[in-house]
Amino acid sequence: MEVINNLPDDHEDARDIPPVGVPAKWDYEADIVCIGGGGAGLCAATKALENGATVIILEKQPETGGHSQHAGAAATFFTKAAKRKGLKSNRAAAFKHAYAVQSNATIDPRLLATLIDRAHEIYDWSETQSWGKRWDAFTLGFLPDQGVARMIVKGALKKGPFTSGTELTAQMYPWLQWLEKHVTEKGAKIFINTKALALVKEGERIVGVKAESLNGKILYAKATRAVILAGASFTNNREMLKKYCPDAYKKAFGTFLPPTDTGEVARMAFGAGADIAGINSWAAFAGGIPFFDTSYTGKSEPGPWFQYLRQGWLQLARGGGWLEINTACEEYIPDTARLDYEMHPKASATQPRSTAYVIFDANYPKTVWETLPPPMLDDRPMTLDDPDFPWFDKFKDFAPKNWLDSVKKAIEYGGIKYADTVQGLAKELGLDALKLTAAVKAWNAKSAAGKPDEFGRLPQNMKPIIKAPFYGIKTGAIIAGVYCGPRVNHQFQVLDKEQNPIPGLYAAGLTAGGTSGEGVVAASPLSSVGLAFSTGWIAGANATTDSPSYIPSGMEIEPAIRIQRLANKLNKHFPKFGAFLLKTGYTLIQLIKK
Repeated sequence: MEVINNLPDDHEDARDIPPVGVPAKWDYEADIVCIGGGGAGLCAATKALENGATVIILEKQPETGGHSQHAGAAATFFTKAAKRKGLKSNRAAAFKHAYAVQSNATIDPRLLATLIDRAHEIYDWSETQSWGKRWDAFTLGFLPDQGVARMIVKGALKKGPFTSGTELTAQMYPWLQWLEKHVTEKGAKIFINTKALALVKEGERIVGVKAESLNGKILYAKATRAVILAGASFTNNREMLKKYCPDAYKKAFGTFLPPTDTGEVARMAFGAGADIAGINSWAAFAGGIPFFDTSYTGKSEPGPWFQYLRQGWLQLARGGGWLEINTACEEYIPDTARLDYEMHPKASATQPRSTAYVIFDANYPKTVWETLPPPMLDDRPMTLDDPDFPWFDKFKDFAPKNWLDSVKKAIEYGGIKYADTVQGLAKELGLDALKLTAAVKAWNAKSAAGKPDEFGRLPQNMKPIIKAPFYGIKTGAIIAGVYCGPRVNHQFQVLDKEQNPIPGLYAAGLTAGGTSGEGVVAASPLSSVGLAFSTGWIAGANATTDSPSYIPSGMEIEPAIRIQRLANKLNKHFPKFGAFLLKTGYTLIQLIKK
């Protein structure tokens, strides 16, 4: 199992890439040049073409689609598809939650308002095209009521036994394929296997891109209106993580973004004088294994940093029925937090050494299917006859389809340990044998009791550890995205250190910094893939419009907080009226203000 890498030679370099001067001759010319042909780049190109612009897309990989084609769902607000399903978004509640809770009041409110208000545009527009009404929508019930709807391709959502998203798999591939076909038919020129090397600057303005084809040929693409940076982030560049996101560098055990996520596009923006936003901001899932840590694996060479989200070993590490402990062999996480894909990695990352351990027995190939899966978007191991992943052959280089083959590989890498006794397993994991033995004994007693334990864990989620060999995995947070990059305003213009737009330069998707706030472990309100689609569209719109009409508004949160407090008091005595107030209060405030 080998991953096709195509990493640039300097992928471990964190130095800024300065712009170059205007060449003697331009090889190509268009109104808009997009660096990156993933979700953000394709959506930026789509909107630019709709506005009558000409477009060039530079993609360093052999195909378009980027990270987005691996995603299962995209978060958004106010879409027609969500309304057809009866899903309603409360604008004030969504703003309040994203601003006060998710970003801890660190996100630019104008940027946040734009993300909420304009996220729906790309999806609603697509319904007027040949894509049609192929969107479906659902909500994740365990999340706070913030009005987020997950957009998925119809047919991707399976009715799992516990939550609607239980059996959701990576289904954005058809959408990315449609986008590529659409922009090509509209006249966009797509250059694959073409790596951007530097921005081209004339005076104070960015006017193009210097790039290199697969055969080493240098080419210059002129942008008469703007360059849009849509090259994702830098989760596979550990030098950039150390410099810009040290929390992730120290605490994360890997990333599930593919190896091409190396940060050279952000370095070009910094080299052109861009300010930085989103320092130390990142999102994570649970289940990472520190293959790179040779002191744990016992191997002479580091193992993989990149771990595909549907890898069998990652799903095993996130298994819902295992004993999960910290280095003191103590359980540490309430079941509600363990089931929440945002809280779980935060909880493990704050344990001693940012480390957790999951312990299970030889029955795992059977019991992994018997537990209540956490309601994540990708939480099932892949099997050879998996009917829910029809695009697997497209991604076969990232993971074997038989999840047990992936587990075997993880054992070979030294990431999964096993022993014939619990005491022996403790030695393999570097844990105290007496403490681990006591923890396993207490766990088995709770499992046999057949009732929820002190952490709220259900009986079916406490699988006994009785059959040798016994298995253990050192596990922790795995990076789902880094939200640090060149600072942008609400029009997604890249800003310099004086907070002035750099003429001719825009950024979208994970390349745009600050979209989740500053110094937070939280995803954008739109998720990484939703952020790519919506901000690509918005950047493409603004880059091809002389006078953008959207003006952010509705950025107050105090009225929402007051209504919440009053509703909480009323709920004690008049629950129905309190609920009614929550539903209507925000609307009344807006009407009164008007």
